[in-house]
Amino acid sequence: MGWRVTSSSFADIGQPPPLGERPGFGAACRYAAQGYARGILAIARPAITTDSEAYVHVLEHLYARGVFLAYLPAADDTTT
Repeated sequence: MGWRVTSSSFADIGQPPPLGERPGFGAACRYAAQGYARGILAIARPAITTDSEAYVHVLEHLYARGVFLAYLPAADDTTT
C-alpha cells in the first residue's frame, strides 16, 4: 500500500481489558491524533474489540480525529 510504518509500536499484552482501560491502544490513538501517524495498523479486528457497539465508537472517535484504522492481511488473503 506504500505505507511507511513508524518505529513506534503500542501493545496491550494478555487478555485485553475494556478499551478505555488499555494503555497501549490509548497511546496509539493519542500518537496518531497528535499527527505523528495517519492511522493505526492492527493485527486483526478482534485485537481492537469483538463488541460491535464499542467498535463503532472506536471508528467514530478515530474518524473525528482524521485517523484511519487498518488490519494486517490474514494469511489466506490473496491479491489480484
